This record gives sequence, structure tokens and C-alpha cells, in this order.
Amino acid sequence: GNEIVFTSNREIPAAQDWDNIYFAPASGSSVVKYTKLEYSKYGLYIDTVSPPVENCTIQKSYYGMWLKGGSTSSITSNIISENIDRDIHIDNSSPTITNNTMISTSAGKYGVVVMGTSVLPAKPIVNNNSIYGHTSEDMYAKSSSGDLSLIKIDAQGNWWGTTDTKQISIKILDYNEG
Repeated sequence: GNEIVFTSNREIPAAQDWDNIYFAPASGSSVVKYTKLEYSKYGLYIDTVSPPVENCTIQKSYYGMWLKGGSTSSITSNIISENIDRDIHIDNSSPTITNNTMISTSAGKYGVVVMGTSVLPAKPIVNNNSIYGHTSEDMYAKSSSGDLSLIKIDAQGNWWGTTDTKQISIKILDYNEG
């Protein structure tokens, strides 16, 4: 189609061949739509701003997306998968993540990692996504202070690859359990 492609220029591409697409605090009213991004280190690195990310494929990178500094981006209808460490890292931010596919069939360690602090608590909405198949956890929450009350995750209507609640609970971890 007419998607915009950001990829490696190497003959044999690999994750971390290039750094990221960085949205700095002064990025203004940026929008990411119909984009294919692969083989980077941080994929989309969103710092303080909140560009919407829609209908994109973000794959085969070290991290798919990294949101920090209070970002409230709307992340909708994307395929964010096959990233080596994690598909989405949320650091002191509260994005709305809906109708995405975050599946790992081989090497992806984490689906969604959420970190929060007393300065910027994390309150992401992660609804109606497919999140499964990661080698560690599909969702992982941790506070640098150890206080998980700083993190509030609304994770309703997600497909975890199974209806077995015991299997689902094994793949969702908060720091108090680990």
C-alpha cells in the first residue's frame, strides 16, 4: 500500500541497526499513521508529547515503542510484535492502547511493561488488545520506589491467547509477585 517504511539498509537486517524515531517535547502536533517501522533500537521513542499512533506495523526491533514523561498518546489498531525485549514500554505515562496486536511467536520477552513514580504515576488504559506469546510476561508492572499504588492499569477486554485464568495470571506480573 501507501505506508511509510523505516527499516534497515543492511543486507542482513537485525534489531538495533538504527536508533529510533524520536518525538521530543517540542514535536508539536505530530501524528504517526500507516507506518512500517522495523530493525531499530527504540522504534518510536515518545518523550513528553502525545502523538496518536494508528494503523502501523512496528516489529523486529529491540523495543517497539517507548513512552515517557507523561505521554498520553492514543495507540490504536497497530501490529506491534516480534520485538526482542518488549513491544511497548510505558515510563511514567498514561497512554490509551486499544485494538492492537502484540504477539510474539519466537523471541519477544515482554508485551507491555509499565513503570511509575510518585512524580509521574502511570495510568495506562490497555483495552481490547491481543497480547500473548512473550517469553517472560505479557504484561509487567513495576514502580522504582516499590509502591505499586503509583500504577493503575485498566486492562479490560484483552485476549491473552487463552481463556484459562491460571495461565493468564502467570503471564501478568507486578513487582510484588516477582
